[in-house]
This record gives sequence, structure tokens and C-alpha cells, in this order.
Amino acid sequence: NFSAKGETTWYEYALFISKHFLKYNPLWITAVSAINSKAKRPLYSVLDNTKSLQIRSKQSNWQNSVDEVVISILNN
Repeated sequence: NFSAKGETTWYEYALFISKHFLKYNPLWITAVSAINSKAKRPLYSVLDNTKSLQIRSKQSNWQNSVDEVVISILNN
């Protein structure tokens, strides 16, 4: 697996998308402390990109990566 630099939560990701691309007031987005699911999930899990940085040292942060993808979608 591979991901961009940095870390975020699904809540912060939703806020970023709504503020920057949807132009919505993010007040309707709320964070949850737990999801009622049968599957056990870790409280904190972030993909470790240490090895991928050795291969590709100019790795972009997740915000720039989201910008690129959304701009690409809007231009098609």
C-alpha cells in the first residue's frame, strides 16, 4: 500500500473536501468518537510510508494529492 505524506482523520478529510471543493459550510459535518460496527478497529492506524520514501523521496502531502485528483476530475 502507498499513501501521500501526512496523516488525517476521515473527519478532517471530509472538512477539507467540503471547504475547498464543495464550498459548503462544514457545520453539518460532525466527528464521531466510535462507529457501531461488529468489526474491531484500532483507535489509531496510519500507513507507515518510511520505505516508500526511500524509493520516491519527493512525495506530496495528502492535501496536494486531493487537489490534483479533484482538479483532474473537474477538467474531464
